[in-house]
Amino acid sequence: TMAKVTNINVITNELNENEESPEGQTNKTELPKGVVMFEINGPFFFGAAEKFTETIRSIGKLPNVLLLRMNSVPAIDATGIIVLEEIHKKLIADGGTLVIAEIHSQPYLACESSGLLRKIGEENVFGNLSDALIRIQILSAKTSSP
Repeated sequence: TMAKVTNINVITNELNENEESPEGQTNKTELPKGVVMFEINGPFFFGAAEKFTETIRSIGKLPNVLLLRMNSVPAIDATGIIVLEEIHKKLIADGGTLVIAEIHSQPYLACESSGLLRKIGEENVFGNLSDALIRIQILSAKTSSP
């Protein structure tokens, strides 16, 4: 039942930010090459974690940077944490990085108490999207420089 209320979106090149400019236009941010963003909307429990794993598999090769936007994730359970840990391990093995943005308190505390936050690195976990995008720019500059 919980999986039915959770949606997962994949964004590969451009994301719309919710704020509108004074001219009434939506701000668009282009993601650097090699970055894929996933948005999870809803609780990240067993069924949603399975859905997320399937979505990751559907994109094929993992990106250099996987940005996980969790602004609409009120809660995560042990299965969700295990899935994030597995994805993190695969990214590291391929030389990639997991960056988490807009994480709420319950998921943050669950990731912290499980040790996942330490593994991902606190420098890759952000309360807002702007700081996460700055981190991604830094990571992208490192991977694209000779």
